[in-house]
Amino acid sequence: MICCAIAALNEADGSSKQAISRYIERTYTGIPTAHGALMTHHLKSLKNSGVLVMVKKSYKLAAASSVAAAEPPRSDFTSNYSSQPDATAARSCSHVYSE
Repeated sequence: MICCAIAALNEADGSSKQAISRYIERTYTGIPTAHGALMTHHLKSLKNSGVLVMVKKSYKLAAASSVAAAEPPRSDFTSNYSSQPDATAARSCSHVYSE
């Protein structure tokens, strides 16, 4: 969700946490009440794994070569909210993990 939001926002200087959060809340349904805390955790883990780069309190997708090399950590966590975006959001982030 976070990578799709950053790709869809497509801001030159990167996307702020607030902009990413607003995009996710508008696009996805059934977001949990602890969305802010969960997003902070996932932004940090994506940054540490090399998928995202932080530039002046904004997040950008890392270069394509480093994204392919840095496999995102897998989680056994299952959620009970719908992570299915609408059709426009699904089309906009289909290129994020393509090789």
